[in-house]
Amino acid sequence: MSNINSIQYQAAHSIFTQLDNLANLQNQSKISLRQALDFLEFNLEQKPFAPQRQASPIQVLGLLETTGLRFSHLWVCGMSASNFPSTSQLNPFIPRSVAEEFGLPRCNQDQELEFAQRTLGHWRSCGAELHFSYTQIDNDSPQLPSKLVLDAINNATSETEEAENSSTNSKSNEQQAADYSLRHPLMVRQGTDLEFVEDGIGTALADPHIKGGTGILKNQANCPFKAYATSRLGLKQPRAAKDFLDAIDRGNSLHKVLENLMRIYSDSDTVKQIGAAEIEKQCRLVLKKHRGLPSTFIENEVQRITDLVNQWLALEIQRRPFKVSGIEQNFELDLGGLTFALKIDRVDEIDQQEVIIDYKSNKNTVKGALSEPVSDPQLPAYALLSGKVAGVYFASIKDQDVSIDGIADPSGNLVASSNKGFSIKNPDGKNLNSAESHISWNEKVAKWKLELTELAQDIASGKADVAPSKDACKYCHLTSLCRINAQ
Repeated sequence: MSNINSIQYQAAHSIFTQLDNLANLQNQSKISLRQALDFLEFNLEQKPFAPQRQASPIQVLGLLETTGLRFSHLWVCGMSASNFPSTSQLNPFIPRSVAEEFGLPRCNQDQELEFAQRTLGHWRSCGAELHFSYTQIDNDSPQLPSKLVLDAINNATSETEEAENSSTNSKSNEQQAADYSLRHPLMVRQGTDLEFVEDGIGTALADPHIKGGTGILKNQANCPFKAYATSRLGLKQPRAAKDFLDAIDRGNSLHKVLENLMRIYSDSDTVKQIGAAEIEKQCRLVLKKHRGLPSTFIENEVQRITDLVNQWLALEIQRRPFKVSGIEQNFELDLGGLTFALKIDRVDEIDQQEVIIDYKSNKNTVKGALSEPVSDPQLPAYALLSGKVAGVYFASIKDQDVSIDGIADPSGNLVASSNKGFSIKNPDGKNLNSAESHISWNEKVAKWKLELTELAQDIASGKADVAPSKDACKYCHLTSLCRINAQ
C-alpha cells in the first residue's frame, strides 16, 4: 500500500480491522461471500469514518465541533432566526413526556434555547474576532438574523459605551471605539459610496473559426449571455446518464437511416422503389452500434423508425422531380469576420436550383426565421451558402406528425400545388402556392445576411449581456449563473 495517501491508508486499515473481526468469530462454520460482505458493510456503517488529518490554520467545522475549542478568528454561518436557536429534533419513537422525564438533551425548545445561549457564550469568551452571517433568502423565503446574535451585539456595544463613559478622566482607560467585529461586515458603516456598473461585454473572440454550426448564432439572437457562457466558457448542459436511448440518440438513429437510404436512392424516381425490407435492414445496421440493448427494445425501435420513414417517403413521392446532390456536406459561412463551420443534412437539385433540407426529430417551423429580428438563424444561414439556393426547409419527422416547413422562391418550391404535410412560405411569410410576395427571394436573403452579420459581430466583440427573449429561459440551465430571476 505504498502508493496510497493517508486517508486511503486509514480507510484500508478500517477494512482490515473488520476482516480480522470476521476471522475471529467464534462460529467457525463457513459463510458465503454475500454474508461476509454484509458483515463488513454492517460493521463499517456502525463506526463513522473520521480520518486523522494534518493540523491546519483554517478549520471548517460543524456547530458541535466548536465545543471546547479556542480560536483567533471565527466566522459562523447560517445565523438566521430559523437556524439559531434551531428547532428541537425529538426522536419520533420516544414520547416527549418520556424524553423530558429522563432528561434527554435538547428534547424541547427551552433546552434548545439554553444550548444556543451556552454555545454563543463560549464563542464570545474564547477571545476570537467574531463574524456572523446569514442568507437573506433561503428556499425562496426571506430570512431574518438570529435575535440571540443581535442581542449579543447590542449588549457588547452597550458595555463598550459604558466603559468609554467611565474612563473619560483616566488616561489608562482611554476611550475605545465600539466593537464592530461582532457585526456582519455588511452591517459596519464603511463610509464608502458603492458604484454599480453593468458590464455586458466579455473578452473579444481571438479565433475567427466557429465550430458547432448555427447554434451560437441562435443563442446570440435569443440571449447573448447564454451564447457567451456555452460557447466561450464551455458551460454546456451535460447529458444525463441513461439506460436506454434518449431523445438525442433516437433522433440520430432516424437521421442515419435516412442518410443511408438517400445515398442509395438518390432521386425522385428511385425513392419510389424503397421497400419495407430495405428500411428495416438500414434500421438494424444503425442500431447495431448500440450494444447491450434488450432485443425487445431493438424490435420496437426498428418498428418505430420504419413507420416514421414510411410516413416521410409518402411526402417525398409527392414532390416535383429532384436529385439528391449532397448528403452530410460540409460548408463554411463567412459572416462579420467569423467563419462558421456547417454540416448540411441534404442538398437537392430542382431545375438547376438548389434546396436545402434539414432533418428534425421534433416539430420545427419557420416562424423564427421570418420573425423580425430573426430568432432562429439556421435556415437564413443555409440560404446564404450559395447563390443557387432557392429554398430552405425543415423536415420534421416526429411520431404522428411528419411534415415539411420551409421558405422558398417559386423556383425552389418542392411541390407544384398545395399538398397536405407541406407548409411552404414565400419571403413575405405567406403561402407560396397561393399568394404573391412583396419582396423577392434575393432581397430576403440580403436582409438575412445583414442581420446575421450583426449577430456575428456581436459574438466577435464578446457581447454577453443578460437580455433573454421571451422563451429563452424556458429550458435554460444557466439561470443560477446569470441570476435573471433576481433582477
